[in-house]
Amino acid sequence: MTDFTKRGPVGTYFNAPEPKTEDRQDWGDSDLDMAVVKDRVVKLLDGNWIGSSKIGSRGDIDPVVRSLMIEDIGAPPMKVVSWRTLERLGRIPRSSEGEAVSVSEAMHEVYELHKDAPKPYDCYDQNQAPFGGAFPPEWSWPLFDSRTGGMPRVRFVMVSHRWTRGSTDPAKSHPDDEDGTKAKLLVKYAKRWYDSILKFETYFWIDYSCVNQDDKEINGSGIKGIYSLPLYVSTCTGGMVVIGNQEYEDRAWCRLEQLVYCSVCEKPFFDTLPHPKSLGPAAIACGDNHNWKKILRDPRAGHVTFEADKDQINELTDIVSKYWGHCWARSTFNTSNLNNVNTLAFDKTEVHMGSNS
Repeated sequence: MTDFTKRGPVGTYFNAPEPKTEDRQDWGDSDLDMAVVKDRVVKLLDGNWIGSSKIGSRGDIDPVVRSLMIEDIGAPPMKVVSWRTLERLGRIPRSSEGEAVSVSEAMHEVYELHKDAPKPYDCYDQNQAPFGGAFPPEWSWPLFDSRTGGMPRVRFVMVSHRWTRGSTDPAKSHPDDEDGTKAKLLVKYAKRWYDSILKFETYFWIDYSCVNQDDKEINGSGIKGIYSLPLYVSTCTGGMVVIGNQEYEDRAWCRLEQLVYCSVCEKPFFDTLPHPKSLGPAAIACGDNHNWKKILRDPRAGHVTFEADKDQINELTDIVSKYWGHCWARSTFNTSNLNNVNTLAFDKTEVHMGSNS
């Protein structure tokens, strides 16, 4: 049992609720009307969502608080998959396998994994906090790290990708190839963060693992999970990773995920794997091999496998477009080389892409 005493109110980054044994198979109330969930999602985005609790002097959004707010409105709970799970399996697991965990469970996993590791407080002069930061309380270890004056060490990252083995038969569809290429790319990406001085732990939100794939009826939790997409994406405080290929940019869902992230998260910037060039002509170099940009395309004009998806794509496009730029932490990024970024205009607005190669 995790000891989170002295860590503040239950239901926050430092004191996540104790996970229940049934959490991994809990996909929410599938009997709740979908229209009610959509209405609650919009009201939450319009209200307390942007101003929800923050952690640390950097003002990072608290993902635990947001995950509990998602459950409070009756939406399917947010689930995530650890990079360690992908490494162990060598593939992306299906939602029914129970490998995805709640945000609270992720916090407890990280605490248990690192609680006995050497503390940075034992390595530095208490009177000289590195990088000009202030040492957070010692009990914040291992969820915060003193070496940057208090940076969250648990990263929740959205994954946007074109399913590799798509099919009109859902039972035959799979997001990755038989070699687990995407899973390997994500593990490599997460290890790069883990091998840094702060040893970040990364959890991914992947649709195949974190949205109920076995309940796709009109009022099922799978569909309601799609309408909750803006909430899930903006809870991914570690950013978004695009796994690109030549088909990615033409797909409606892929375009929508870019729009959602850049609309409701802190900056119009995402990483690309294995490299921005994997998006083909959509990638625009900005003078070197590490800074790239692209033009946002209209999700409503993209290709879909199922025609019925167009209604959801149209609705979500309308919902998130009105939040463009509202959540940006403008002091943390530079938009000088981006055209038409301050006002959303499909086929004109440019956003940043990072290279991790």
